[in-house]
Amino acid sequence: MIPNIPDNLNLQRVAGLLDHRSEEPEIEYKAWMDLTSAENKSKIAKHLCALSNYGGGWLVFGISDDGLHTEPHPGDLTGYSQDVINSIVSRYLHPAFHCNVHFVQSRKTGKTYPVVQIPPHGAQPICAKSDGPLVDKRRVGVSQGTHYIRVPGPSSVPIDHPDLWKQLLHRCVVRERDSLLTSISRLFAAPSAVPEQSILDDYIDDTILRWNELQTEGWLVDPKSNRTALGFQLLNSQRSSVRPVKLSLLKDSIREASNAVDAECSGLMTFDISHRGEIAPRVAVVGQTEGYEVAAIQEKGAYVFAPAYWRIMSDGVAAEVRAYHEDSDWVHEVMKQRSSRAWNPGAHLSPRFQAVRMYEFVLFVRHFSEVFSNVESVVLAADYSGLENRSIRDTRSGSYYSIDQKSSSTTRRVKVEVAIESLTGDGTASTAALLLNPMLRLFDGWEVGAEFIQKAVRDNS
Repeated sequence: MIPNIPDNLNLQRVAGLLDHRSEEPEIEYKAWMDLTSAENKSKIAKHLCALSNYGGGWLVFGISDDGLHTEPHPGDLTGYSQDVINSIVSRYLHPAFHCNVHFVQSRKTGKTYPVVQIPPHGAQPICAKSDGPLVDKRRVGVSQGTHYIRVPGPSSVPIDHPDLWKQLLHRCVVRERDSLLTSISRLFAAPSAVPEQSILDDYIDDTILRWNELQTEGWLVDPKSNRTALGFQLLNSQRSSVRPVKLSLLKDSIREASNAVDAECSGLMTFDISHRGEIAPRVAVVGQTEGYEVAAIQEKGAYVFAPAYWRIMSDGVAAEVRAYHEDSDWVHEVMKQRSSRAWNPGAHLSPRFQAVRMYEFVLFVRHFSEVFSNVESVVLAADYSGLENRSIRDTRSGSYYSIDQKSSSTTRRVKVEVAIESLTGDGTASTAALLLNPMLRLFDGWEVGAEFIQKAVRDNS
């Protein structure tokens, strides 16, 4: 039976946190607690501050230190609402930021648990603006004027050492740089032409071959011929490869970029690094270059969330292959409930789904590039397969496109090179449109603009 999954597809990312406790610093677990208590509010404020300064993360309620689901379950979860969490932020932290609260069902207990999504800080680090209460003459939770961050353990600690400040301040400088560049992005040149065949093409082709090797029989639609592949290559001022970074820094940058995308839009989990167990990130070697790979491939003929395979290398080259979300069981089952119009896997393509996926991709590249000190530009590529005889349709009732034309081409590959600064602000959506429109033009010459993509992202959040 297909579960009742809301439109916010990132809930798959956090559902695994409920039933498989993680020791990663970006995740904090708490047993049930009374959030009307000043003592508990201050304790939570400390974790919210630390997680935001760490680059974003998750706070999961209802899980004890040993990873077990805490009993008794309160049933009524209004005490963990978004308003309650954000009131704690407003009361204790500066600058204030907005947290999203998801209520996720555990597969083990069948019960629902609150999962708080904490965004990364901006150009200014998060600081406690108020003291927590005194209990037995000791300060509980936060102390005014103190910055907190996450460390392995995991735990939330005051930033009292230069090493703890280093990465935080670097991110702050980059955020401030992005803000300044946004205001002058119109001054940058138009996208550059890209060679017919490049290193990135070879890398994407090799990633697609690996994707094909991982597939099994019995899918509703053949994932070898019905998929998208997105790739990028970061370049320096000489249009050569950027200086490689260490594996530990690479993994942190992937995680932080993924968290930043999650904080801005709820979509299709591009380059998702939240996997655990058999589909956790693994070290991959391509040629002599090290990196990470994730193969989130189910061994069955249907799926709720599109299976994916991605690789990101330490020299700034990456690719992700993913089946079409339009072909998933989730879309098929939801459409049967919402509409009398049949939605057959392999028969349709949703501009909204593709717009969100492309926006997330460009946004991920923008944040991921921050770790490379000598990056100047980026080559972005989108490769579509399985387009022939699909038609343009949307899953939401009331959304129609005046296009009956079906694509006569089955594949389309698009590449553009842009300055890294042009990915900031409105440039994120504009660049996403550059990659999306050549494929959409196969359907009767139709295109979308940056406004369409921005609206699709807002509607999907």
